[in-house]
Amino acid sequence: RAFANKIWNAARFIFLNLERSGVEPWMPAHQASYLPESCDGGAPPLEDRWMFSRLNRCAEAVHRAMSQFRYHEAAQTLWHFFWHEFCDWYLELKKLRLEPASGLNAHWRNLLTAYEAALRLLHPVMPFLTEELWQRLVSSPGSRPPSISLNRYPQYDPSATDPAAEAEMEALEEIITVARNLRADMKVDPKQTLDGVLYARGLAAEAARRESQAIERLAGVSLELVEGPAPELKGAARSTPSFDLLLRLPQAQLEGQRKRLEKEIQQLEKVIANSRRQLGD
Repeated sequence: RAFANKIWNAARFIFLNLERSGVEPWMPAHQASYLPESCDGGAPPLEDRWMFSRLNRCAEAVHRAMSQFRYHEAAQTLWHFFWHEFCDWYLELKKLRLEPASGLNAHWRNLLTAYEAALRLLHPVMPFLTEELWQRLVSSPGSRPPSISLNRYPQYDPSATDPAAEAEMEALEEIITVARNLRADMKVDPKQTLDGVLYARGLAAEAARRESQAIERLAGVSLELVEGPAPELKGAARSTPSFDLLLRLPQAQLEGQRKRLEKEIQQLEKVIANSRRQLGD
């Protein structure tokens, strides 16, 4: 039920934004390719390159699992792809690109191509819901097969894999996740944008430089990028092998966090004393 709700909510978001952008329901005429279109006169955005590559890898994993009669693995792969990759990351990043009254531009064509392919991938394990949503993608029945089950099932294409986009997207996800976790630990108001410094190396620095707007919108932090190792960090900081993140918190926020930690220390000291008393009996 939860997965069906996730699929339905993703569809509702897409169709509401179709109306807001003045776009008629659409699906690509050629459904064999996982190559994204160029947008705004430049290369395809990172999220499109990553999503099409992940679609391709998902198709490969599902075909391999089904050929070995491991249907539970196919279902788990599809669940993870649609819930965590398509909904939690791709739609959130694509939301930043969609504009009112934009018409059917390259951003929309990439999004709808990925969405339509995801519905075909899901169809064997979620047949009724995917049929209903797929039928809504094109208003003219003559331009498509009468049913999603009569359409071509997505196939793996080795040339459509983009390891560079997957690696850069992984770095971006890690930066955003660490920033979100740090905000949650510090009990920061979700609507408050914080300033901070990101000391990044290699691919993390590249992802932060190219996708600064996405980091600010999705993590609620405006980061100054410093390429290279970090000095000794104090305060609200987290470190990973590829970057160090420092957030500048208001003084009142720091004092509140200090009091919470002191209270937690006192509670843990009581637990330790009680355990030692019991063990010493």
